[in-house]
Amino acid sequence: MAYALDYIVNRLGAFMQSWKSHAPDAQFGGMSLEEFINATNDSLRYRNEIAALETRLKGLKACRGDADKASMRMMEMVVNSVRGTPGFGANCALYRALGYVPKNEYKSGLVRKRKKPSRAAEERA
Repeated sequence: MAYALDYIVNRLGAFMQSWKSHAPDAQFGGMSLEEFINATNDSLRYRNEIAALETRLKGLKACRGDADKASMRMMEMVVNSVRGTPGFGANCALYRALGYVPKNEYKSGLVRKRKKPSRAAEERA
């Protein structure tokens, strides 16, 4: 059964504090308080390591976002240069290969909707 992340940490803290307060020299389960702390230390160590990695991941994602913005600016600069370079321009194969629509392939955008013929006209046809 999976436990909430804080549940284990809180329970371990309560066990250690209670044991330390009420019976610091007693042994339970065949171990002393110090041995119990050493035996359960991995839980806390892994949690701390995961927290550090999550923080690093957040930082790396922010760096990736900044790098992506810089890359987009560079790609925009290159495509603008292709458009403006004699012998290439906005109608060349390179421009199309870069993922852009060449100017000579633009569509006007004008749409003329046809009216649906009336039923009477359909019956005559």
